[in-house]
Amino acid sequence: MWFLPTSKITKLPKEVQNVLPTQIAIRTPLALFKLASTLSNKLLPSVINIERFTMDKECNHNAGIISNLFTKYGSDKTRHNYHHLYGYILSRLPKDSRILEIGIGSGNPNIVSNMGPNAKPGASMNAFKSFSPESLVHGADIDDRLKIEGFKLFNIDQTKPESFSVIAKEGEPEYDLIIDDGMHSPDANLFTLEFALNCISEKGFIVIEDIPERTIVIWKIVQFLMQGSQYRTSIVKGKSLYLFVCTKSDSTLIGSR
Repeated sequence: MWFLPTSKITKLPKEVQNVLPTQIAIRTPLALFKLASTLSNKLLPSVINIERFTMDKECNHNAGIISNLFTKYGSDKTRHNYHHLYGYILSRLPKDSRILEIGIGSGNPNIVSNMGPNAKPGASMNAFKSFSPESLVHGADIDDRLKIEGFKLFNIDQTKPESFSVIAKEGEPEYDLIIDDGMHSPDANLFTLEFALNCISEKGFIVIEDIPERTIVIWKIVQFLMQGSQYRTSIVKGKSLYLFVCTKSDSTLIGSR
């Protein structure tokens, strides 16, 4: 495993041997970020507050509508204050936008990152469809037992990037909004982002939700890697968790680099 040192550690106490790989795994992203900061001739953008996205009357109006719809259908997005961001995004998307949400709220206890017995699968998908009835809304999840009337669903495993091929084959060539609300582990997030970059529309948005503070350094590294590309990115602070937002050509994305 990459986080095991190649030098011998057999003479160290057993408790030190056991904890050392975890310490190395935790320190490595920070070390990479410090290196990226040194190599960059520009300061990376700071984290911005999500409420800044309700910057005008239209954004604020849309945020209020989608907030009520999230609550109506049982999505937790309003509880995290994500409606501020989605109000902004929806004000910039066409009414007939194509939306893909990865991770749609399985309650299966045998699945990692499940929503528990009170899960309401497809809650936010229903909210987006109600907000814009002309839109096309698709969902994807590792739980192959999920069925949501009126929506096309794909069975994928975010930790297996090859599984995304079913969306490429049977979904839309491009989507205007791709949301990762699935497993919430860095590897799953990064595989999903790589997939999304290949099928996001010219003016579309990618949103990675529910990022804990302990992994923010990884997303700062991603921002560094994407500098100079065709993409603009922001790290956004919600009520208690963070989001990573990416778009191709929206020059007004707040706090973007």
